[in-house]
Amino acid sequence: MAVTRAGYNVIYVVLVIYTIIFCFTYLKRVIYMAFLTMIAPLIALTYPLDKIKDGQAQAFGMWLREYIFNSLLQVVHLFIYCLLVG
Repeated sequence: MAVTRAGYNVIYVVLVIYTIIFCFTYLKRVIYMAFLTMIAPLIALTYPLDKIKDGQAQAFGMWLREYIFNSLLQVVHLFIYCLLVG
């Protein structure tokens, strides 16, 4: 009886630790998305200047790739979570 209770306590502590780690991970992701959203006007202003130089817009391409990747990553994580937990 005491062994199963200790096992449940260990599992509970591990779940709490993982919950805290995931909260910090998603908080970091929210801050990163807020930063990408805030610099969007700056990227839009520099787009024509970057396009004039060599015909390619590296800054806009990089920003767009990061923004789309980070926004779709959350949807994929939600889908995987619903499949595994639901």
